Amino acid sequence: MSKYRGSLQEKTAAALERRKIPFKYETYHLDYTVSKRFRPEFIIERDNGKKFFVMVFQNMTGEDRAELAHIVAQYDVDIKIIFTNACIQIPGTKMSYGEWADSMGIDWYMAHTISSIGDALKAWNNE
Repeated sequence: MSKYRGSLQEKTAAALERRKIPFKYETYHLDYTVSKRFRPEFIIERDNGKKFFVMVFQNMTGEDRAELAHIVAQYDVDIKIIFTNACIQIPGTKMSYGEWADSMGIDWYMAHTISSIGDALKAWNNE
């Protein structure tokens, strides 16, 4: 097995070696951050003054999941998700949207009726 990621990297290394050009392969890294702005859909302030954010997803994209993963990793925030159907399998995985939220430590609710959404919000508000 090659130590290079692909055939083009392997060819480049061979060309450098033939020309006796010293090099190192993937021994250096640069940390970087992607700066974006997260805008929660609903902001609810509890009686104790603490806030939680509610996001509603009919179709959660990979970009949505990545954004929430970054937010959860970087901030101590309380995010709740209301899914149209949390049981749908995420394309290309063996995980459902609800299982993904569980793995991220995000509380979620599957909305079947408007009153059940209200019940979930009331329960979350009393946490």
